[in-house]
Amino acid sequence: MKDSSPLKAREVRNGSEHFDQRLDEWIVSLPRPTAEEWQAGTKPTFPASPMRFINVAAGTIQVAGADLDLRFMAEEPQRLLSKIEERARAEPWWHSSLA
Repeated sequence: MKDSSPLKAREVRNGSEHFDQRLDEWIVSLPRPTAEEWQAGTKPTFPASPMRFINVAAGTIQVAGADLDLRFMAEEPQRLLSKIEERARAEPWWHSSLA
């Protein structure tokens, strides 16, 4: 598998696996305005939430600012399978040095 393979993309996987930690960090980082600040018209700037965004039309997912094109994720296993089948036709496993 090539290093450029989308199956090796860790940003989205890690962002999804550690989503609860990022959400906890985000909640803790939110400003805590007082009632006086709200009454005075001072509105805090809230940071963007660390939510996942799935764009069905584009076939992409975004987690923690990392984008992943899901179309490539579907194409890559097919590409690998084709390579495996091609190699198997060229050299059956029982003749292979890997056997």
